[in-house]
Amino acid sequence: MNETLIENFDPKFLRPCIFPILADLGYGTSISINNGLTTGDFATEMNVSLSFFSESGELLGQKEKFKLSPGEIRKIDTRDDLNDLGITPDGRMLGIAHFTPSHLNSAVSSTFNRDEFLAHVSASDDFIEFRQEPKGVITGVAYQMGPQNDGTAEGLVSSSFLLLSGRFRPLL
Repeated sequence: MNETLIENFDPKFLRPCIFPILADLGYGTSISINNGLTTGDFATEMNVSLSFFSESGELLGQKEKFKLSPGEIRKIDTRDDLNDLGITPDGRMLGIAHFTPSHLNSAVSSTFNRDEFLAHVSASDDFIEFRQEPKGVITGVAYQMGPQNDGTAEGLVSSSFLLLSGRFRPLL
């Protein structure tokens, strides 16, 4: 086991799922998230919370959602959460689903072993779904996985094509 420590780390960012809210383009956003570690030393229940930010980076609201058991998968329709928080989607917003180990839910800082950090990041894969409003037609799904700097992810992710008219700017 690698004993490299990551100190003074906010546990809410151990394994985030970051997604756009494309309301200005007429889309609703859902995310399918999972607690990918099912066994081993680092498998643990995770608290899931959401944060929403404006295009300028202002925190618009936060919401505690639920506990996610090891191996559990859930889908969240963020339109419901935005409505519950009284947030009217405007412009290009950003959402973050935070996965926090339950035993660290109230901590603002913690120390993680590098192996624990990498175990959670490498076991994460989430799906971000864009739904055209008001018809409810699903017009795109993005696959998000944790960052991999060790070369193991080469060739695993393929990009889709994107057709844009002159009035749209790509959101990458």
